[in-house]
Amino acid sequence: MRSLTVFYDETCGFCLRCRDWLLNEPQVVPLALVEKASLPARYPQLAPYSGGSDLVVVSDEGDVWTGDAAFITVLFALENYRGWARRLAGPTLRPFARRFFEMVSSNRALLSSLFGRAMDDASLATVLAGSPRDPCPGDTCSPTADAV
Repeated sequence: MRSLTVFYDETCGFCLRCRDWLLNEPQVVPLALVEKASLPARYPQLAPYSGGSDLVVVSDEGDVWTGDAAFITVLFALENYRGWARRLAGPTLRPFARRFFEMVSSNRALLSSLFGRAMDDASLATVLAGSPRDPCPGDTCSPTADAV
């Protein structure tokens, strides 16, 4: 495998932020980041994935990964995350990787509304400043002495 094509949702602010992050990460396997709208034209057999929330990755050899498998494959292509990809692909952590990816995928709209398309530090600080300061009012999240 010499390269990977990553198809991302160009209408999703969170996905655009992930694309920008990937472009700035050192890559062991070069990534081509392509808008998902072009998926059916490039790979007609993958047209059913063009409208869904699944991440789609295709290697230059024709291998295809979707969802959490695509997520792990992309991490493996990154110099700084290759070790994490190996760990997440193993039997112990794979179910958690799958749940994490499903959680992120199903909440893309919320993540996009929180972060939007612009993700410079000042914009992110503004978004986070508007977040609730105490997610556990009345200290309801603290374990009690009885719970020990």
